[in-house]
Amino acid sequence: MSLKGRHLAAAMAGPLLLAAGLLSAGPAQAATAGADSGTRVLNCLVDMDAPTGGGGQVSARVATRDCSGGVGWRVELQSSRWYGWYTDAERSWTGSQSHVLSAGCAGVHDHRLVVWATADGQTSPAKPGPTATINCG
Repeated sequence: MSLKGRHLAAAMAGPLLLAAGLLSAGPAQAATAGADSGTRVLNCLVDMDAPTGGGGQVSARVATRDCSGGVGWRVELQSSRWYGWYTDAERSWTGSQSHVLSAGCAGVHDHRLVVWATADGQTSPAKPGPTATINCG
């Protein structure tokens, strides 16, 4: 299959839920609503919490579930700066896992998680999760 036939997409299914749309070696598959009201694409669901914090620390949880072993994930915990978004912490894994990303913080900034999925050698566009403004003092 040519690269033209490969498709990477992502769809938001509510404020706290993200499903990364990936294409296997077969024909394109559309996102469908699962019984748990989340969006499923290739049987992989990503749940991202809004960052929380204070007292000099910010953290956010991300979990992938029902994923095939070949789907890789990269997640960054980011904070806003005058020049754009800065990566405070990052983590990568394959398949279904749950992680909490944490970083030190100071002042008042917007914080968010951003996720990328990789399957069949192709990486999805960046998909940001919910943003929270946190006063870290």
